[in-house]
Amino acid sequence: MKIEQRAWTKTLTMVPSQRLLKRQLNRCFGKDFRIPAEWSDFIAAVGGAYADFENDREMVERSMELSSQDLLEANSNLLQSREMFRLMAESTRAIPFTLDLARGCFSYIGAQGVSDSGIPEAQWKEPGALDVILPRDSNPSVRRHFDACQNGPFEFVTALCLRNDRRTEVRWTGTCEVLGDTKILRGLMLDITELRRLGRELTAAQKLESVGRLAAGVAHEINTPVQFVSDNVQFVSKSMADISGVIHAYRLLQQAVQSMGAMQLVRDAGDDPSMDTAQSIAAVVAAARVAGDAERATDLDYLLQQAPLALDSSIEGLGRIATIVRSMKEFAHPDNAQKAFADLNQAIRSTLVVARNEYKYVADADVQFADLPPVLCHLGEVNQVVLNLLVNASHAIADVVKGTNNLGTLTVRTHLDGDEVEISIADTGTGIPKEARDRIFDPFFTTKEVGKGTGQGLALAHSVIVKRHGGTLRFETECGKGSTFFIRLPIGAP
Repeated sequence: MKIEQRAWTKTLTMVPSQRLLKRQLNRCFGKDFRIPAEWSDFIAAVGGAYADFENDREMVERSMELSSQDLLEANSNLLQSREMFRLMAESTRAIPFTLDLARGCFSYIGAQGVSDSGIPEAQWKEPGALDVILPRDSNPSVRRHFDACQNGPFEFVTALCLRNDRRTEVRWTGTCEVLGDTKILRGLMLDITELRRLGRELTAAQKLESVGRLAAGVAHEINTPVQFVSDNVQFVSKSMADISGVIHAYRLLQQAVQSMGAMQLVRDAGDDPSMDTAQSIAAVVAAARVAGDAERATDLDYLLQQAPLALDSSIEGLGRIATIVRSMKEFAHPDNAQKAFADLNQAIRSTLVVARNEYKYVADADVQFADLPPVLCHLGEVNQVVLNLLVNASHAIADVVKGTNNLGTLTVRTHLDGDEVEISIADTGTGIPKEARDRIFDPFFTTKEVGKGTGQGLALAHSVIVKRHGGTLRFETECGKGSTFFIRLPIGAP
């Protein structure tokens, strides 16, 4: 027994977990306590459990240490990312913000917002500050968009008027979070006033570029009526000289007749019986002969018939010139910053006049206008889109009819569909190849030969109709038969 106890004791002293168990037993039962040999298996199992626990504890501590390090590192990275985002945002013209609509204040506003507005940061954060900084009466559009925001991303452009009375155009973009009665908007506001101004100048430049490309055709369109007006005026001018000779001859005849009548009166009165009546009659006959010769020489009947026609033709030609000039003026007229209600039918008529020289040699125009109400739009931009589509259609038809005496058909229609209007422009051209249809609205993509197309026309058209007006632009095409482009615009605000 003692030998077994000594052996076990020796074994116990070799295992740290068993030594710990022995100390606990001695503490409980006294230093003289001797552990029975039959407990050895039990003690060994408990020692193994202690060892497993020790290993698990070390693993847990190591894991916690690693987790703490990872957490600290992740937190540090997050702080760095937030600081980097703040620096990036505040180094641009974009102003980061967090708006708490429930409290009516900005819980965060970028430094640019404070400096640009002159309003202290603390005032932005005061409850109810929204009604002070952006009151509804001076910023109805902004507040209406704030109220309409729902969970998810948002983006809109509005006019903005701060307390310093400075009016700007601002693009708001970010995300909205709605939790119960709480509504938080986080995002960026960017002053795009200068960008919009440059955009308007670019649009005007593109419009003038289009006018420049069409200048030769427009000059030809004006030259034709000018030429026949000039010919008619020359004809009338020459005719007036001839008619003047006839009128002069008839005036002489009138004078001769009047003189003969006077002498007859004198003779009848017996005041001058010696007057030679025969001489007076001869003068009248001679004057009548001269008048007749003058009338035949000038072909007076022809002049009287043709002169009114020439004048009518001149009036028509001057009317055509006035129409072309008016159409050019309407087409090139700069847009206002805000949309305005406009007559789309009249706008398309003007654009057809401007583009006439592009299509008149290759196609007959079939124009079908429905009665349309005034449409809220940027009319100059819509004119540019219609012109681009007309020119593209003309080029497509030209590819089909070149080398022949045939003419294609260019069909322009408008019609009212509920609260939208639709403009369709169809051609009998080659159609759009299948491989190009998915890229037709991409910037710089063109199916025309090098030097003939820039690839900007349809990209600009899509941007104007879809992004600027909230409408749609689509097409239907069939190779060998032609294409039709459909523009749909809301009558009022989208």
